[in-house]
Amino acid sequence: MSYDINHQIKIHIMKKILLIAIAVMLTFKPFTQDIEKIMINYTHSDIFNKSGNVNAIQLVNQQPLKKNTGTEYSTRIIDIKNMRVTFYTEIVDTVVLDIVKYEKLDNGIIHIVCDERNVLFTEEENVRIFTNTYIDLKNNFCVYSWVWGEEDFAETYASKTVDAEINIVTAKTANISKIVEDSMEVQESEALVKSLKELSTCSEEYQKWFSKHFTFQRGKMKFRTEPIPPAPPKY
Repeated sequence: MSYDINHQIKIHIMKKILLIAIAVMLTFKPFTQDIEKIMINYTHSDIFNKSGNVNAIQLVNQQPLKKNTGTEYSTRIIDIKNMRVTFYTEIVDTVVLDIVKYEKLDNGIIHIVCDERNVLFTEEENVRIFTNTYIDLKNNFCVYSWVWGEEDFAETYASKTVDAEINIVTAKTANISKIVEDSMEVQESEALVKSLKELSTCSEEYQKWFSKHFTFQRGKMKFRTEPIPPAPPKY
């Protein structure tokens, strides 16, 4: 019995050391502030339009063509890590787009460019256009813009979210969550090792009594039907 307990102590000490080493390595791993994913939820948006190929951020500072349009719940997920955008609403099926450009502008606005089909043409024709999405985290809005036509016949359109809910996921957030989980497991392991060490110093009768009434095999725990007998001398 004493051999079994000492053997368990060695196993758990090794496990504790390994877990602590992992937690320490994660703690000192350089955190990155890079954004991995942006999730935008909204129900209404303002629509803007102007002749020519114009900058969408400048365009949305003007009077909108239509204000507070739409009533359906919309979601735009910008997965920067995997360079994809997923968009869907209550009435529109899910659309997945490839991001071909990602940058952070001098004013802090995030700008992405996507390759998608021009809906003015059929799926068989598969005419492609580049669309722009701007995310202003400071002022809590997102602008989606596109251009139809070319040169003298170009028309720029933009949709700016109203009261959007914007959430971001960064690599730092993921790392902190991992450290917390590992730290909790280390604490549990330390408590178990402490208990096993203390039990190994007890009398053999006490160890047998404790093992019989307070240790169980995983998946085979039974409900007690009678009182636990008094403990023998501990030491």
